[in-house]
Amino acid sequence: NPWQLTDAQAKRWAFAFNRGIRPLTGANHDTLVDAALRQLWQEMRQQIDLLKASGAAEPTPLTQSAFFQAPVWLDSQRLLAMHASAYERPRLSEIHLAEGRLERSGPGIGFSPLRRIHGPGPEGQPWVLAQASRTRSVRNQLETWIGRRNRVLVLYDGELQRRFIRGHFLEGDALWRSQGMVALAAIERGPDSQQRLVIGHVDSQGRGQLPLQDRQVLPTQGRPWQPAWRPESTQLVWVEQYRFGYRLILVEAADPAERRVLLDHEHRIMQPHWSADGQRLYFVSDASGVSNAYVMDLKADQPEIVAVTNVLGKVLAAVPEPEGKRLALLSERADGLSLSIIDAEQRHSQLPRIETPWRAPAESPELTRRIIDLSAAPSVPAITEPYAGLAHFVPLYWTPTTAPVPEGGIGAAGVAADPLMTHVLRLGAGAGVNDGPVARAEYTWSGWHLNMGFAAWHSEYRYEDRYDVEGRSYRQQETRRGGELRLGRGFSLGDRANHLYLAAGLERFHGDFEVPLIPAPENFRLRLRPKAEERYLELRLGRSLGNFRLPDGYGQGSGLSIRGRYRHSGLGGDIEGHLAQASTRFSLDVFPQLGQQLVILGNIGWLDGDVSLRRSFAIGGDAGFLPRGYHEVVDRGRFFTGGSIAWRTPLWRPFTSWGPSALVHRQVILEAFADGAMVDNQAFFGGSDYYTSTGLSLHSSWLVWRAMLNPGIGAAYRFQDERGVRAWFTLDFPW
Repeated sequence: NPWQLTDAQAKRWAFAFNRGIRPLTGANHDTLVDAALRQLWQEMRQQIDLLKASGAAEPTPLTQSAFFQAPVWLDSQRLLAMHASAYERPRLSEIHLAEGRLERSGPGIGFSPLRRIHGPGPEGQPWVLAQASRTRSVRNQLETWIGRRNRVLVLYDGELQRRFIRGHFLEGDALWRSQGMVALAAIERGPDSQQRLVIGHVDSQGRGQLPLQDRQVLPTQGRPWQPAWRPESTQLVWVEQYRFGYRLILVEAADPAERRVLLDHEHRIMQPHWSADGQRLYFVSDASGVSNAYVMDLKADQPEIVAVTNVLGKVLAAVPEPEGKRLALLSERADGLSLSIIDAEQRHSQLPRIETPWRAPAESPELTRRIIDLSAAPSVPAITEPYAGLAHFVPLYWTPTTAPVPEGGIGAAGVAADPLMTHVLRLGAGAGVNDGPVARAEYTWSGWHLNMGFAAWHSEYRYEDRYDVEGRSYRQQETRRGGELRLGRGFSLGDRANHLYLAAGLERFHGDFEVPLIPAPENFRLRLRPKAEERYLELRLGRSLGNFRLPDGYGQGSGLSIRGRYRHSGLGGDIEGHLAQASTRFSLDVFPQLGQQLVILGNIGWLDGDVSLRRSFAIGGDAGFLPRGYHEVVDRGRFFTGGSIAWRTPLWRPFTSWGPSALVHRQVILEAFADGAMVDNQAFFGGSDYYTSTGLSLHSSWLVWRAMLNPGIGAAYRFQDERGVRAWFTLDFPW
């Protein structure tokens, strides 16, 4: 039964990833995966042999540079294309065909296909339509990150001057009209994230953000993509994706309700481009199982569709030159994306057919080859039941760590959850930095619009050989037990980039102190056992502006994150306490291709009211984060400021997983850093010492389900309080 198989796979226990399906299949998961890979490799070899026997070949690339979007013809000897320069930064580049050279023309304008505006532009210069950022200013980049702005369409003239078109557009096409007006057809993303096909006019002689005049939304019967104006007409063609496949639609802009379906099948259709006379339509499709370029001749009553290419790799776009004699191909080869030129008149009447098990889209049963044969299975009526996450609640993993609790220590931590992560339990236990036992449990339920959860903890802190101002030693031990209820959004596992929630908690404190009595003999001590209770209400919020979803190997990519919390505590009677903290992190992928990243951190904190030893801000020790290298507490205070700047570079990037397990080794990272922080009891940046350190850390990045583990070692040179090098190791587990 396939449902039993699926259920068995979902109940894999921690570090026993292969056992779940053995009773049903008679084999481990690894064995089945290896057999499937061998069959897939054999099938691929057979397909390649079939393609080669039919004469399929890879087009000859124009240059050794990588191109990643459809180009435009400037004239019969020049192409304009988006070129991937060093460190994967896009560059707008001219390719001179006669000389076979590449000439850099300007900065990259985005990753969308370029479109030449049909018809003669002002002063005979070719104009280009593309997608770009409005500006490189920090303000507009931040607004883009938080969703208030998006990439827009932009007009380029021969001098590469930008004319921004106002709106949230994904892609489009343009056609010259009279008196400098441009007819625009574009895919617009609305506030509801739905795609709409809109047309209108733009005044190319304007400046700044050009409005779309006479805006009109065309009716579609699916998701529209890649509109293209027919030259010297008011007709428009676009690709329409719907649940059973793709359609190529042609309409008259003045009467869009009269639709002409040029092509309709279950395979992908991409990148329609018209010939200069508007009689031929070139497009790309994977109807044969391999993505090739096709041409549709619209002069006949029944348009004929013929293949133009027969490639081993994949054709992504075919753009005809203005004279119509050649095509510029964007194709994918074994060594990446490249541009090539072919004869526009070549034809392939019959292409070899490569069967694909999954066609796009795969929502229709008759269009998808079934992977599991259900013909022999008994007929069982379908029964739907409400999802019950607790019925599928299993341990996911555990790991040794130097953070069994957020304050640090040595121990182990683990996570248990259901497949949809509606119930998540995290546990940690071990020994604290000061030898006392520590433990923490957190539970989150996210099956509602608001997350609900609780946390409970126990910690003991032992301090031997403490010294008072007279140099007399004493002993101190603290025991804390507490619990906390949470209500809000964003504190579930793997969903902490943006959060806002309210926490209410209770923490009880038991102390045991042996303190010297002054004046008294040296060996005379007073033993105190105070008790206290703290009730608090805390608001926590965080916002991430950028890409924080493991884009390139780091847990956080380019972007800005801000965290803050405010806590009001009642400590019995009229004694109250206030705590406010804020932190910010800015990450910038400087050279993405090489994995180089710049990270800047900033922290600030303030305490008011009753301040116990454990609640005050510290430099060093288990409670101190910055600066690194201070293992013992060297200073405490009510006001805290600190920061760090670091440069990360990967030494090894395997990105390797182990069979069907959820454990992935991402990369080994070397980080150079400089830290600084200070605490004061009077004000921010008061007269206290500023503690600094600089050093290196080496850690390995692992991903288990949604958690990043970063075990490693480090060393820092501390410039204050016993100068010298201090080393450490970590088995970092992120709470």
